[in-house]
Amino acid sequence: MSLVTASVYKEKANSAYLSGDLAGALSIAKKAVVAHTQDAQLYNFMGCMLGASSLPHQAFRVFELAVRLSPLDSHSISNFGLAALSLGASDTAKTGLERGFVFCPGEALILNALGMVHARLHASSTAVEHFRRSLEVTRELQEANSNLSGSLNEIGSYDDALEYSARALVFKPDSFEPLNNRALSFRGLGMIAAGSSVAARAEALAPFDWRAANTRSVLCSESGRFEEALVGYRRALCLSPDSVEARSNKGFMELIHRNYRSGWRDYHYRWQVPQFNSLGKRFFSKPCLQPGDSITGKVILVHHEQGIGDTIQFCRYISLFRKSGARVILLVPKSLKRLFKAQEAFGQVISIGEPDPAFDMHCPFMSLPVVFGTTLESIPFSREQFLRPISSDVVHWKEYLNREFMRHGSDGAQLRVGLVWSGGSRPDEPETWAANQRRNVPLLLLSAALDLPGIDFVSLQKGEPAESEFRGREGAYWKVGRVFNAAADLKDFADTAGLIANLDLVISVDTSTAHLAAAMGKPTWILNRYDTCWRWLLDREDSPWYASVRLYRQGADRDWNAVLKRVTADLIKTRDLN
Repeated sequence: MSLVTASVYKEKANSAYLSGDLAGALSIAKKAVVAHTQDAQLYNFMGCMLGASSLPHQAFRVFELAVRLSPLDSHSISNFGLAALSLGASDTAKTGLERGFVFCPGEALILNALGMVHARLHASSTAVEHFRRSLEVTRELQEANSNLSGSLNEIGSYDDALEYSARALVFKPDSFEPLNNRALSFRGLGMIAAGSSVAARAEALAPFDWRAANTRSVLCSESGRFEEALVGYRRALCLSPDSVEARSNKGFMELIHRNYRSGWRDYHYRWQVPQFNSLGKRFFSKPCLQPGDSITGKVILVHHEQGIGDTIQFCRYISLFRKSGARVILLVPKSLKRLFKAQEAFGQVISIGEPDPAFDMHCPFMSLPVVFGTTLESIPFSREQFLRPISSDVVHWKEYLNREFMRHGSDGAQLRVGLVWSGGSRPDEPETWAANQRRNVPLLLLSAALDLPGIDFVSLQKGEPAESEFRGREGAYWKVGRVFNAAADLKDFADTAGLIANLDLVISVDTSTAHLAAAMGKPTWILNRYDTCWRWLLDREDSPWYASVRLYRQGADRDWNAVLKRVTADLIKTRDLN
């Protein structure tokens, strides 16, 4: 009789749940566990109802009871782990699931839940392994297919991610999670239009999930629809005010719209985004410098954070510390060390990999605008040179270029133009490489447009695969004009600065060499992709950061030919005036 009554309770509670009566289902489940205190399945169902009712702490306690009553029930074990995970107790979830897996080896639900724990801990490769093992047991587990697609995105395996999100959608076509994952996979593959379409569908299914608004806004941004992206990020924050990812993304959009105060403030939240990968996180045992902090007599470690171009752009702030009474130590990539050590205002410079120095506070280069309250009108050294080459390098490269161009038939009187057409590959940063591919100009297009007589071109191109593509094949690309490939002899940015000092102009995509040339005050023409970086703002040909920069922007058609046509016309005028 007791078992029949328990079955009736389960049937009634499930019927209420399926009809949308969540409160009724929970009420029946509570009555059921009072009547049947040893029925683990009833406790498990009640825990699910509590979780669906946004009562995660109560759900966790009930799932804990279910596991005690039935230690071999994979549903109770996996739900206990996921409930702990929802409360932020990743270690508790991991321990409970691993203990349960000992009793229930090969259970798909537990493997899937363990994968979710590792995904939350940002151990994406381990998460992928668990999700795959789960699907080896039960290929039809929709959630594991969806979860696997998300973790594959995290490690940059976008094609595989698309396959598993498609499998998940076979089982549940109108499911937000796999659609959201699918949109991000398309983004990673550079298929922005396809990603935008899927993201819109995902948002229609989950209009109150901040992730939907965030994903669609990311794709709007990369489509050049910046107003729409900003509105979307603001909506994501309204839906989830504590989302550091949405706030950080919104910061980028505020910056591109010239809203510097709110933009810098919001972008500083990047440090709280778990996926944000930066060496600076290891310094967080010490205070991070904030606006208004008293730093007299303090030692401040200012450290490299993301791209080398960013560090070059923001090193302009270092001399502003002089009046504060603080001592500054710079931590930079080895390729910048020699150049930065030669700057009078920079003080002590160490490179990444050297022992960490003693310091009182730290600050990433990209947070210096926050510290100094930067607005568009107060950018320091925006109209003047703030990086200087080493004089001995300037002499060396002058002799070097004269010798090489004379060997190639130049009399040395021609216009000298440095070229960079590609950002380097970053295999450990798949999303960055996807953006790089949009900002890179195919060498064949560039050379066809700029193969002009009366100009001595110098390749400053470093980084693979572009450097290898050009090496030894210079004559195949420049048939009319002259080009010299200096890349092999550029050992660091001090070398590059010495060479640039002997040029008349640098033409470059948005990469570190463009920042270096502009910081030196050298005329710099930047070939700028349509979905522009925040620092170049919108609808202008000049830059508030560098007086010597001229921007050549792609149109909405993303056609580099049209950009290069304008560059070629201006270059011919410049050559003829030389």
